[in-house]
Amino acid sequence: MGIPSAVPPPHHVIRLSPAAWALALSAAASGLPDDGDHSAGGRAAHVPSELDPAAVQDGWAELRREGVADGSGLVSRWREPLQEVLAPVTLLRLSAAYNGVGANSDLSITADRGVCVHRRSALEPDSDGGLRTTGHEPSLEVALFSAGSAWGAISRVLPPLDELRADAAQAGPVHGDSILQLPLTPSEAAGLGPEEAILSAAMTTRAGEGRQVWAGHWSVCGGRLYSVRTAGGALLLTPQRAGHVAREITFAVAGAYQFIAGAAASA
Repeated sequence: MGIPSAVPPPHHVIRLSPAAWALALSAAASGLPDDGDHSAGGRAAHVPSELDPAAVQDGWAELRREGVADGSGLVSRWREPLQEVLAPVTLLRLSAAYNGVGANSDLSITADRGVCVHRRSALEPDSDGGLRTTGHEPSLEVALFSAGSAWGAISRVLPPLDELRADAAQAGPVHGDSILQLPLTPSEAAGLGPEEAILSAAMTTRAGEGRQVWAGHWSVCGGRLYSVRTAGGALLLTPQRAGHVAREITFAVAGAYQFIAGAAASA
């Protein structure tokens, strides 16, 4: 049984084709006049050049069907969030792999809200021991969430393992387990167990002329969570309790807000 989350999920979730998503971002970037004609003529400069008129019409029909647009353009509920996707104050990028499925998620976070864009792909091992993408899901997921509930938006796009999705309140120190250094000895490798999932996170926050960056990496092996880091040129795996991912990411998001506040105070 999974560990239930106490953090609310996004308050609005839709699925869009890549073409419709590109049209929505293009409209948000260009500030289209509300004349209702999004298919040809004067709109040609505002839509992705690789889309033909029929694809443009289909894309706008899809946006209207999902409530992103109406007869006069983007609805107000979506216009500003999509503009923030194009120029995010804080951008958190997640990349995960689990059971032959890859997932890439971009979360754009502002003072009080966020947008998560999530797309999955099929993976298979390559000859070098890594993973390669063999195909993409035909649609992507777009979710609106409150910034105070960011973990609720993050956790739902992570691999479905308690070790990765547990809330920060469940994290704590791990006693009695040694840090592992790669490459492993045969006995260490046997004790580690097979790798079930990997997760990488990278966050950039801009404020004024400054930028703050943060990154994290984790692996689930044999039902255990490990944080992965480098030290002195060595790759280290440190055992962690479920909830560690939530704690690290939410601390990083809190640090982003402090960075923005500090930049504003010194301006």
